[in-house]
Amino acid sequence: GRVWEHDHLTMRLDKCWFCSCSVYPGHGIMFVRNDSKVFKFCRSKCHKNFKLKRNPRHVRWTKAYRRSHGKEMAADPTLEFAKVRNVPVRYNRELVATTIRVMKRVQEIKEKREERFYANRMKGTKPQRRAEKLRRIDENMNLIVTPMITDKAENPRKAALDFIRAKAKEKRMKLLRNKQNLEIKDDSESEDEQSSSMDVSFSTNQSKRKSDNAESFVPFTLIDEVNDPPEEMKTPRGPSPFA
Repeated sequence: GRVWEHDHLTMRLDKCWFCSCSVYPGHGIMFVRNDSKVFKFCRSKCHKNFKLKRNPRHVRWTKAYRRSHGKEMAADPTLEFAKVRNVPVRYNRELVATTIRVMKRVQEIKEKREERFYANRMKGTKPQRRAEKLRRIDENMNLIVTPMITDKAENPRKAALDFIRAKAKEKRMKLLRNKQNLEIKDDSESEDEQSSSMDVSFSTNQSKRKSDNAESFVPFTLIDEVNDPPEEMKTPRGPSPFA
C-alpha cells in the first residue's frame, strides 16, 4: 500500500472498496457487516453504489472496470506489494524504516510501468487520432490559417498542414534552445557559486587575521569626533547669568 506523510507523520493510505481510490487519514466512510467484514469508501457516491448492490466491474469509472477491460495493469509484481497480509510481525524499527523506503521505491517503479503500459496501449490508436486531427483541420480551416494562404495555394488542405508543421517545428526548436540556454546558465551559476564560496572563505580568513592582530584598534578619526563634535552638534552658549 501507499503511505501518506505530513509533518514527519507517516500513515497508511487505504483503498476504496468500490472505486479503488485512495482514502486519506480522517476521510471516507467505514461500513462493518454482520460477519465482521470491513468495507471502506472514499465518498458517499461509492457508499450509495455499494448499498444499491452494483458490481464495480460493470461501472465504467471504477478501477475494477478498467483492469477487467485491459485499460490498466492487472497482473504485475508491483501490485503484490499492496496486498494486506494478516500475519503478525514483531516490531523492529529498522524493519519499519526499510519497509517504508521500499514502498516508495516500488511506487516509483509502478508509476513508470503504468506510463509504459499506457504508451503501448495507445500505439494502435495513432491512425485514428491522425484521422480525427485531419477532420478537425478540414472543419476549421479558416481558424488555422489566413485566407491569403489558402487562396494562393492550389491545395488548401496541404497548405494548412504545411503551415501547422512549420509552426510545430518552430516551437520545438524554441523549446530546445531554451533548454540548452538553461543548462548553460546552470553550469555558469554553479561555477560562480564555487568561486564565490572560495572568495568568502578567503575574506573570512583575512578578517580573522585582522581581528586577531588589531582587536583594540580604534580609528583616530572616531576619537577626534568624540572629543571634538561638529559645529551643528555643539550647544550654543549665551552670556553667563553670574557675570
